[in-house]
Amino acid sequence: GVENRLEKTFLLRKAQQILLRDVLIVMGIDNEHDFTRKGAGGEVAFRDEVIKSLGDGYKWWWTPDITDCFPSLKPGHFRWLPIDRIIMRNVAYLPECAAIEVAKPKDPEALLQYLKDKHPDLPVDEASSPYEQLAHLTQLVVRRGLPQGSCLSVLLARAFIGRELREGLKEMDVRCYCWIDNLHICTSKQDLASQAGAVMTKRLLGHHAGPIRLHSNKIQNAAHGMLRILGYDFIQGKGFAGTPVHVKPGYERVRRK
Repeated sequence: GVENRLEKTFLLRKAQQILLRDVLIVMGIDNEHDFTRKGAGGEVAFRDEVIKSLGDGYKWWWTPDITDCFPSLKPGHFRWLPIDRIIMRNVAYLPECAAIEVAKPKDPEALLQYLKDKHPDLPVDEASSPYEQLAHLTQLVVRRGLPQGSCLSVLLARAFIGRELREGLKEMDVRCYCWIDNLHICTSKQDLASQAGAVMTKRLLGHHAGPIRLHSNKIQNAAHGMLRILGYDFIQGKGFAGTPVHVKPGYERVRRK
């Protein structure tokens, strides 16, 4: 029946995504700066690298994150990959023929207003009923950018970010660390940190496939006390047991528990 055909289509698409993911991994496209990738060591290795950089004199830190990372990335952002465009558009992204069903919520008006506020740039036909508007807007959001939950999306996002960092900062004396869409760029000089920030902001905003926007923070000087990265507070000169930096969970991490 129809359900069996849909299930077979879903399984086939899942198999294609896994196969493409494995091919891309073998090609070595992953972001070498990202600690979420397999074998990178996770948060423990991330913290150790921050401590090492602080000890090496890299005290100026710029820590932006990409705004709406997955929705912002379109097939054109991956033209540098030696992968057929048809494969990218129909395996990595949702194909145009894919059906998207929207279940009717109890309060469509409230959900519709949330989506309008979240995605003000997407068109809405105000003349149609609230549910029709909701269904149309939901389909637009689902089709926008890399699909959430796909086994390919995180790898592709990391690959794009890693390439942009390599190409944009290859001539600078900086160190880069990533946690998917959270970027951490450190330098030994304040003007170099400002320069790196300007270069990456201009490069991402002016991308030919569409702008990638950064939610930027002020440049932090770790020598002036506490450095906050990935929800942890790094305090120089307050370490113990031979470690020059004291690391403790920040307020947000403590509150989360």
